[in-house]
Amino acid sequence: KAFETCTSPWTYTSVPPGEHIFYVRATNGQGATDSSPAFREWLSEDVTPPTTELLSTPADPSGATARFEFRGNDNAMVVDGEVVPLSFECSLDGAAYQDCLSPATYTGLTPGLHTFQVRAVDEAGNYDPTPAGYGWEVLDENPPDTSIDAAPDNPTTDTTAHFEFSSTRPGVTFQCALDTQ
Repeated sequence: KAFETCTSPWTYTSVPPGEHIFYVRATNGQGATDSSPAFREWLSEDVTPPTTELLSTPADPSGATARFEFRGNDNAMVVDGEVVPLSFECSLDGAAYQDCLSPATYTGLTPGLHTFQVRAVDEAGNYDPTPAGYGWEVLDENPPDTSIDAAPDNPTTDTTAHFEFSSTRPGVTFQCALDTQ
């Protein structure tokens, strides 16, 4: 910023976190200005946590692959004139948070209910205390196998045909047909 007229004491408000240098110089009544201004460097530490927002989530219910897009917002810490980007941590199904990037994609998800959480982390180590989250169901896309466990002898003279059958998966329903598929 350019120099501006000031008086002592002088206060700046809403100074963003980051490295700063304050300069002050005096000018006398004849207009002669100090050619080597006094200055003070300081680091304003960031104590404000970022926020996190989900931009896209998988359908509910979904298949075995889930993709999440997200972003974060922060009070924009500036170091050497550059805005320091946020990093992110993700958690699937309550596991420990791990570093991640947007978009985050998970494959081979098992059927059932799942949860996803993501939190932004800023350069100062502040993390979003209220991570963005999503819960959804993954459908079982693989059909179960069916087995016939008991059947009439072949050949038989019995006019009653008794069958017992099972599946590789619990909770399935069955459909039966005789002489037709």
